[in-house]
Amino acid sequence: MKKGSFAVLSEGDKGLTLLEVLLSFIIFVVIIVSSVILIKTTLINLRKKNLEKEIFSDAIQTLEVIERHLSCAIINETIGSYRMNFIGAPNYIKFIAPFPDDTKSDLGKFGFYLDENKIKMFFERVDKQEDDFTFPKGFPGAQVLGTSVENMKFSYFDGKEWKDEWNTDTGGEEVLPYFVKVEITVLSPEKIEGKETKQIFSKLIKLENR
Repeated sequence: MKKGSFAVLSEGDKGLTLLEVLLSFIIFVVIIVSSVILIKTTLINLRKKNLEKEIFSDAIQTLEVIERHLSCAIINETIGSYRMNFIGAPNYIKFIAPFPDDTKSDLGKFGFYLDENKIKMFFERVDKQEDDFTFPKGFPGAQVLGTSVENMKFSYFDGKEWKDEWNTDTGGEEVLPYFVKVEITVLSPEKIEGKETKQIFSKLIKLENR
């Protein structure tokens, strides 16, 4: 009788087959792989968004500095070292503008240009000791405003059309342009999955002393 009861119990408890075990393992692996892919994709997208925010923040700050000084540019037609000129090329710009500080308001010689993927600002104060308004050759003592910049381009509007250059030192233009457009192409400081993030920013600057 005990033998019969044992036989009945054994027949009802067959356990898991090899196929069921394999299916369970495959399902488990699929879940793990899917989770890893989802996490990786989420982290990549998060890092990409953070890089885009960094690029946007750096570009906006750089353009704001350029606008702050360039919008106040001034010129005159005085002959000699007291002449104030505005010299603009496609890849750099030089001008005279007020430079206020805590105690007084002086003038300064400014220059913005691109050097080895870095936007740099040249500045030289003009005061009683240094009263020469002529620009030095090159851009001595420049400070870095933005990095990872692929390209920077200036354009100048005369009221009718856009020009690539504007130079009051050549005897051609004796006034400031109405607007200056600055366009910069910024690259991400690092690559994501072997790809660089690239964004183009532009700023239209009205010259107040036109």
